Amino acid sequence: MAEQISIGNPVNATERGAYGGIDIMVSGGSATEDISITYTVSGSAQPGTDFFGSSWTGSTTIFAGATSVNILLGAINDNLIEGNESVVITLTGATGLSGGSYDISSSAAVDSMMIIDDDNEMALLGVSGNQAQEPASPMMARFSLPGGLTAPEDITITYTAGGTTA
Repeated sequence: MAEQISIGNPVNATERGAYGGIDIMVSGGSATEDISITYTVSGSAQPGTDFFGSSWTGSTTIFAGATSVNILLGAINDNLIEGNESVVITLTGATGLSGGSYDISSSAAVDSMMIIDDDNEMALLGVSGNQAQEPASPMMARFSLPGGLTAPEDITITYTAGGTTA
């Protein structure tokens, strides 16, 4: 039976610059030759927009003597409120550069990482009219996104008003 190539150990990336990554590993110890690995990328994150890269496919090499290689995931700080996004890596092929035979593990051919969104912070800019009078006088509150952020969809703000009456 040929040695197995698998994927695992995902680490999430953040939009504030912390890299993520995932390991591609060879079973049975160190590689006895350079192994060329091909893979596809999918998920809700977009290459070139949400993470550095320009393609939905890629390749890497586990070098002779190594047990694994790490694929780095660098998130782009896009200033969009969009929630966390997934990056899914699927192994598609493994070829020994000296003719070795390698199989992609059927149980560990796919794994995923997340890009953690850092733009979902709301700012309360101010409250005016700090006392209401009966029968009705309005109090105003203004909410806004931190500087430079945009929202790709409507935002719902839930709030609670409280107090006492005499």
